[in-house]
Amino acid sequence: MIVIGASALAEYGEAHAQAGSALRALNALLRQASWRARDELARDCGAVARFVSADAVALALPHVGCSVAFRVNFELGVIRITAVTALNEEDAR
Repeated sequence: MIVIGASALAEYGEAHAQAGSALRALNALLRQASWRARDELARDCGAVARFVSADAVALALPHVGCSVAFRVNFELGVIRITAVTALNEEDAR
């Protein structure tokens, strides 16, 4: 897939060293993905994915202490990263 906004992953990783390698791996995973529908994304990422709407997803990554929010256009094969934020204690559970 085409990933727009990957710089947000890099910036967060630079500011939070413990998250850097995991976010680089996530970027690679998103670029290699070929999801054509929401159920395919759920199959691959369901353990950490929370679907906010039909095209909006939040991935909780408690092992690195952050959450990555993005929108997916399955037809065009485009992911737009909208936010990378620190998880609070409640989100990490």
